[in-house]
Amino acid sequence: MRTLATMGAALMLFGCGDESGSGPRARPRVLASVSGFELSASPASAASGEIITVSWTAADGQTSSRDWIGFYRVGDDNSAFDWSRWTYTDGWASGSFSVTAPGTAGPYEFRYLLDDGYTDAARSNPVTVGSTPPPPPSGSGGDLVFDDTSVNTFRIEIDPADWDALVAEGRDDVHKWKRATVTWESPWGTVVLNDVGIRKRGYFTAWAGNPKPSLRVKFDQFVRGQQLDGLNEVPVDGLMWDYTMMRDRLVYGLFRERGLAAPRCAHVRFYVNGEYRGVYLAEERINKQFVDRRWGSAAGQVYEYEPEQDIADAELKWRGSDPALYVPDPFEPRVDSRPPGAEEIRDLVAAVNFDPGQAGRVFDVDGFLEYMAIEYITGEADGYCATWGWINGDADIYSWNFFVGKRGDQFVMIPWDRNSAYWDSFDSITRGYDEQTLTRTLLVENGAHFEAYKRKLRDLANGAHSEGAMSAKIDQIFAQIRSHAEEDPFKGHSLEEMQSSVNGLKDYVAWRNNAARSQTK
Repeated sequence: MRTLATMGAALMLFGCGDESGSGPRARPRVLASVSGFELSASPASAASGEIITVSWTAADGQTSSRDWIGFYRVGDDNSAFDWSRWTYTDGWASGSFSVTAPGTAGPYEFRYLLDDGYTDAARSNPVTVGSTPPPPPSGSGGDLVFDDTSVNTFRIEIDPADWDALVAEGRDDVHKWKRATVTWESPWGTVVLNDVGIRKRGYFTAWAGNPKPSLRVKFDQFVRGQQLDGLNEVPVDGLMWDYTMMRDRLVYGLFRERGLAAPRCAHVRFYVNGEYRGVYLAEERINKQFVDRRWGSAAGQVYEYEPEQDIADAELKWRGSDPALYVPDPFEPRVDSRPPGAEEIRDLVAAVNFDPGQAGRVFDVDGFLEYMAIEYITGEADGYCATWGWINGDADIYSWNFFVGKRGDQFVMIPWDRNSAYWDSFDSITRGYDEQTLTRTLLVENGAHFEAYKRKLRDLANGAHSEGAMSAKIDQIFAQIRSHAEEDPFKGHSLEEMQSSVNGLKDYVAWRNNAARSQTK
């Protein structure tokens, strides 16, 4: 099954709409009652911006690589298809295709059209699109900002000289806060905040001159207590590193689906001084608000793993009894209003090194096994057992991109920065695990925990991360952001490259699942 397989053709379609161009060409516009062709659309009704999916079945031996599926208002001519909502079938006998419901209310349908023309062989059941947006999510603390059922808009108004200076900063420069006005637009209203702090963030995409930098947007930087939807800050990622523009969203969602704490995120349209800068990802910052929202009165300090020392000697290796050897380097406290808890971090390190059988008293071991199963199944190349080969010029194992939060008496691992997911090329389910403290003492050297880890891998490969489940998630996100990415003038890659990378995600999911299945029988 493939979907949206020929973005190149879609690009040419936007450039050429007559018979001399590519894309569907003018031919007889009639309904051909061809047996064996079927379309089924769901849901039967949708609000503007929601996802509509059509599944097709084509007659064996009667398909063409140039057969295509279009989205229409009921009653319109076959030539009047929605130019932003169509796809070639590439000759596949079955498949699915998702679109976002348009802004104009009314009855719509999908049509299967033959051989690059306007003769349709089948039509779907009608789908009623309503103009009223879905009700806003309940609660506060980011429920609206991180609602991923729609692509909302952030607008930044900033002194042009300040923006130019921000863009010009290199990754090794000190990133200075700039003042800006932020406007957030959604189906539920518009919010305008003045004197918001903006600065560059990240590393690999923080190069001088990057026209689409990742940013910290801090609402209370200059105005004490100022918030957007109950949030003090929203980091936004320019998605220059990830051609699919969806890795973080997919993986964070999987962590949350499996019951672990992970950031929420949603794609947004991002403007600077009226100019569309492209598709960004608004992400939840891991801070006091993050842990308090999830754990309430049980929430304590939260630490970012940010080693300034040699990373080969960092993570949870024992370096001595002095708490200053662990906090603030490599574990930097992120809640100023709470004690730094250096002694507690030292005791955690001691437990996992010298008494791992009792580590569950201070560390969520089962959650960690789930955490590592997700890191493996999603091919995380820059996580707790990172495998990027540029360290010392080889494939050394090191740790990166995680937080540790205190929940009651236990510490809990929290993932961060998942744009290197679906990259790891090693298929072993324990590669490098003997080199890092937590995986060695709590997983490799503990038979019961190792079996539990394997069960979790099987559950993921056959459940939440199965090929079918992940294809549906990938298709849904791609359908939602496709038109916005198409307009993105600074994305750093072509739509053909984006489509190829999206297809590659599906191939990787299948390969990784099969690797997990074969090693956990």
